[in-house]
Amino acid sequence: MPQQGDIVLWRRGAAEVEGWSATAAPNSHAQISLAQDAGGPALRFDFALSGHGAWAIARRETSLVLPPHYAVTLRLRGEAPPTELQLKLVDPSGANVWWWRLRDFTPALETQRLVLHRASLRFAWGPGSGGDPGALGAIELAVASDRDAAGTLFIEELRIEAREPGLGAAHAAAVRASSFAPGFEPARVLEPDEQTRSKTRFPVTVVPRKRPSLRRHCG
Repeated sequence: MPQQGDIVLWRRGAAEVEGWSATAAPNSHAQISLAQDAGGPALRFDFALSGHGAWAIARRETSLVLPPHYAVTLRLRGEAPPTELQLKLVDPSGANVWWWRLRDFTPALETQRLVLHRASLRFAWGPGSGGDPGALGAIELAVASDRDAAGTLFIEELRIEAREPGLGAAHAAAVRASSFAPGFEPARVLEPDEQTRSKTRFPVTVVPRKRPSLRRHCG
């Protein structure tokens, strides 16, 4: 459900594709257009990839400040062979890029909703060498493949959703070990005594406390 502070980059019912453009690698093709159907207009992204390292991009120019906590939601459908689906956040300089990468992505014929969480966002390239994006100059939806691939994606919604802060880092509540000597029980790893902890020299598996379940996401 939309929240105050949500940023809508595309939604059903948009009358035009203003602000969107398409580019592709040499010998490949990309095109953006408006598709009409019973559910309302969708952003149509046609692509044909050719050759090793081929890619095609649908780019939306923008100028915005990201919420402190957010997720990107994408509603799409389409018909295409498996490709790597990428969603990129580009800073205002155009030099620093962060991305989500979904390898071997095959779109469904029926609309599917993808939720891309900030925690799975990775720095791709640029002089910034890391960190988190604070402002955007563009957002890009891309497909990439080392094999020839052609298809169509219908984007019904693209939104940056403001979210509540996370629950924080998980804390160890239990420890297991395949074997241990008397006086070196696994549970003692959690004791506050640093000297006691340093005596445990066996491999351990840390089992975090259960956290509230989250809906399925990609990235």
